[in-house]
Amino acid sequence: MGRLGDREAWDELPEGVVDALEDWLAGQDFTLDHKEWFTDGRSGEPVARVLRRGLDDVDQLVLKFFRADGERRISNTQAAWSASKSFTKRLAKVERQALPLGDWRAVFLRVAGGNIATVGALTSLIEDKDFPDHCGTIVRSVVRDWNKDRTPMPRRAVADVLGDILRRRRTEVWRWAHAAGIAVDGTEERVTRHGWPGALANPFTLVADTAAGRRTHDFIVGKAHGDLNGRNILVPKEPTVDADSFVLIDYDRFATDAPLARDPMHLLVTLALDEFESFKASTRLKLSRVLVDPDADDVTPRYEYLRRLSAAVHESSAPKLKKGLGAEWRQQCLLSLVGAALMHLGRRIRTREEDAAKEWCFHLAATAAEAYQRTLGRAERVEPAVPPSALGSSNRELPGPLVDRKSDLLALRTRLSDGPWGVTVLRGLRGIGKTKLLDVALDGAPARDLGRFPARICRHETDAVARLDTGTLIDYVEGTSEALPAPQYGRSSLVRLEATLRRLGESPVVVAVDSAENLLDPDTGKLVDPDLDEALEMLATRPGHRVTVLLATQQELASPAAGTWPTAEAPLYLDKLPYEYFLHHLAGLDDDSRWDHTSLPEQTRRALYDRMQGNPRYAELAHAVVAVAKTAIDLRALAALLAPQPRKSVPGYLTGLLLEGLAPAESRVLHALAALDTPVPDTAVVGLLGDVPPDDVRRALSTLVAGRVIRRAPPDQYVIPAQDARLVLDHLPSEEARGTLYFLAATQLTFLQNNDPRSVEDLRVHFAELTALLRGRKHASAYNVIELIHDVLSEWNAAHLLLKPRQEVRGRLGDDHLELANHNALAIIYTTYGRFDEAASAYGRAFALATARRDEISQAKIRVNLAALYWQWSDTNRALGYFELARDDARRLDDPVILMGALEGIADCDRRQGRYEDAVRHAVEALELPRRPDYPDTRSARDHAESRGVALMLKLARWFGERGDAVEATRYVELAKLAATELGGSWLRTSCLDGRATLLVHQGEFELAQAAALTAVDEALRHHDPVTLLQARTTLCLVYLKTGRREHAWSEIEQALPYRTEGRSLVVLALLGLASYQKGDRATASRRFRALLDESTARTALDGDDFAAWDFRGYALCGLHLVDGADLAPAVEVLGRTRRRTPPALVDRLRFLIGELDDQGLLGRALDAL
Repeated sequence: MGRLGDREAWDELPEGVVDALEDWLAGQDFTLDHKEWFTDGRSGEPVARVLRRGLDDVDQLVLKFFRADGERRISNTQAAWSASKSFTKRLAKVERQALPLGDWRAVFLRVAGGNIATVGALTSLIEDKDFPDHCGTIVRSVVRDWNKDRTPMPRRAVADVLGDILRRRRTEVWRWAHAAGIAVDGTEERVTRHGWPGALANPFTLVADTAAGRRTHDFIVGKAHGDLNGRNILVPKEPTVDADSFVLIDYDRFATDAPLARDPMHLLVTLALDEFESFKASTRLKLSRVLVDPDADDVTPRYEYLRRLSAAVHESSAPKLKKGLGAEWRQQCLLSLVGAALMHLGRRIRTREEDAAKEWCFHLAATAAEAYQRTLGRAERVEPAVPPSALGSSNRELPGPLVDRKSDLLALRTRLSDGPWGVTVLRGLRGIGKTKLLDVALDGAPARDLGRFPARICRHETDAVARLDTGTLIDYVEGTSEALPAPQYGRSSLVRLEATLRRLGESPVVVAVDSAENLLDPDTGKLVDPDLDEALEMLATRPGHRVTVLLATQQELASPAAGTWPTAEAPLYLDKLPYEYFLHHLAGLDDDSRWDHTSLPEQTRRALYDRMQGNPRYAELAHAVVAVAKTAIDLRALAALLAPQPRKSVPGYLTGLLLEGLAPAESRVLHALAALDTPVPDTAVVGLLGDVPPDDVRRALSTLVAGRVIRRAPPDQYVIPAQDARLVLDHLPSEEARGTLYFLAATQLTFLQNNDPRSVEDLRVHFAELTALLRGRKHASAYNVIELIHDVLSEWNAAHLLLKPRQEVRGRLGDDHLELANHNALAIIYTTYGRFDEAASAYGRAFALATARRDEISQAKIRVNLAALYWQWSDTNRALGYFELARDDARRLDDPVILMGALEGIADCDRRQGRYEDAVRHAVEALELPRRPDYPDTRSARDHAESRGVALMLKLARWFGERGDAVEATRYVELAKLAATELGGSWLRTSCLDGRATLLVHQGEFELAQAAALTAVDEALRHHDPVTLLQARTTLCLVYLKTGRREHAWSEIEQALPYRTEGRSLVVLALLGLASYQKGDRATASRRFRALLDESTARTALDGDDFAAWDFRGYALCGLHLVDGADLAPAVEVLGRTRRRTPPALVDRLRFLIGELDDQGLLGRALDAL
């Protein structure tokens, strides 16, 4: 049992964190001694040198603490190590195990050589006369050695460069500026402050003014630390200073594509702030000049030391540049200096003169901005290119200003800034202006909202091929960097979302999803993704966060699980434009006389409004007919043509008129974009239309964009609105013509695929190609795309996105082997939806095909899958029959892998029906199989055996614990822990923690059980493991009840609810009913006890030997006796049914739960039945 060597030495940590550290150490086998703080008490996230004393060894390590966002930052640190193979000797190596310390996290770092007693933070050397040279040495290595002079040079907008630097502090920076009366919206080009000798450039114009949209060529990016300062650079200082052997810590902000100038300039600013109090107030403005330009002519000798420091950092920071790029590097240094100085306006600066320090930071930013603007006249490779990309806003090109909608805009902005948070639905008809309203609402807040409006706003547009998955939603919520780690197989997105919300606290975030109707199943009108449904429900019902998912949709949204999120908050409705504003919108589209509505009679204008239904998009299509198409139709003639048309036919009729009048190249480009049906570059359209000259294609694209027929999407891509695309293709002369066009589109999309997808969003083009092939009836080719992306989607728990495509190709593949594989995959997807009948039917079809092919291996595998389906369905006897058939097949075919799965399934069935001896015998037999010499020596077979082996050991430990055999239970927990440690699987070790906690509860060791379960919860959250999280929280609830801490128990079990599957983990429903009853909420208690009764009765109807279902059925009847006055006799009768089957530990648990419920002594007969 580990411990802290000296608690008082850890005084820089909050008391609660020290307590958590001691609790964590109690489960370890080493002592931790504090030696020193590297941060000299100035950091909000302390870094310590420690001695870790084990039984046989002593390690000198660095221990880094994280206040918030610890899991992601530790993960990013590990990713940085993996991405820095040639630079690892300069990085402290992070150990894999993180320390869960409540909301905090900590991690051990190992310095190469291990002798960290002789190193010190760079700031401790500031009195050394060679300090500037030491800094230069370190900066040169960080920039050049880390990148080996391989530095990409992409184009970057100025606002994007500064936005990346300010992102985490944007709200605080804007708040400081607002309080100081400084304009951040680009309206004030120059500023002056008290004590300044003259006005300087307002640095905020580089974020919000026209300069913000300036693109720089050859922007030099690469691997970088992300927060380089004098406290996270360790330098050997005994016997002499050796700057060449420095080591970096705190590199959790690492990125592979950061501006290389950022780290050096950030270091320069932080070194100056470290010594801020030593500078006289009268000299601080001169300090800004020295940091911006160390070669300035008017720098007096008294600043020579600072000039040397500034010069050393500036000169050493430059990577090996191509000839002629010196001016660009100077600009990039100045921009990074602006960003570093502004960023500190939003940070806590640890000095006694914080207000003065922030004023100086603003002066430094203004001085650097002034110098940057002076360079623009001299640099030849800088060009204005794009409008400012305000932080968090959309860059899409959109038509005209917002017409009317003032009340709608106010309502939406109020909802986003003031709540309620969770899920907000914005509903309106197609083309009514939802997208425009979103853009105006999200592009920025009025000055009065600064500090309240969310600092991070993410936009996601769905279409028929690019939907939104839960992983991408959480990436948006947590602000994950572009360099995403690959999602881990089998991990729960819901757990990851909970962990993210805990880390965010009350930080406001908006995720705006446009065209959300594409998230619905067209057959049912309900959300197609069950994981996304659960995530939205958690956001809608979980208190304590300020995350808003804004869903803009044409259709009513519905939950497939009857969730509350679609209407938890009142939806916002966007109606058609009022008549006067619709006319104003018409006038704003064009001032050509052919489009002048003022010359029309009032009756004609009213008829136009009626036929176009006040819809801005229909007005744009009408304008395209008049102004883009080569027809003689003016607005008056168009009004006459539309008059006899039914309202619902107007969009299709307008599309037909447009196609008839377009030039041939324009018409073909429009058809091509409709078939591609996803944003594509012009090269894809050129490739599809091989006989149309490329210049003609590009002119047509420009004409159609200008005419608002299509839109340009970043970066330099073109797309037609999805519903317009369908109308365009409806006007092709034949099904054959559409099929040919779809096939050509699919061919072009193949060239655009992302070959290294890191998220579902990266598969957008794959889905577009798949959709084109399906629409073109190329089913075999479509199946090839399905199989291409199946594995990666399965790893991300997103295989359900292939449900509709798999259904569409079913029976049309012309190959029994492919049909078999497709049916099997469909069955697995149906199971995730809880559609068990359809899953069983799909397995049946797969089995029939395997039988026809005489494929006995596939038959055996399908039997295991079918058995698992019935077991999940609680039909234990049918499951047992299929498991036994699969077992017999596996023995006959001599396949130990299938046999292992079948035996584990049989053991599970035995345990459910109370045959513990048989369950243990079958589980032990399964556990021995991988030791057989004929067990396959393939990677997949070994991985399966190892992970299932740990799971079987933990099942055996639980079963022995339930029977009261503590010795065997403990032995299997220790075996599982040893195996998990050897495998290096963190999530397996987490399962072991939960197994140990459960065993300790059975043994009455509640304090130790609590420590193990708390750690298991933290680790399960970290590894996104829903099974362990559910079990550990249930264990914690029981521990808290046993120790009289009811409110803690209620909290834990409420948090466990989202991870429970209907019909399973009945104890969770029982504890929820108990919690509601103890809180005095009889209505909720009644509802929960009735749910428990319904689910347990359904299980006993399928399996009369399911002892746990009978026990909880009896418990539900006890609860209903108390809250509804139901007769107790049925409860007594039910509880007496399974006494010989229920093992001792579970009888004790049931007796305890009934005792907790029986606050009035009314359940004595039920207790006697036990």
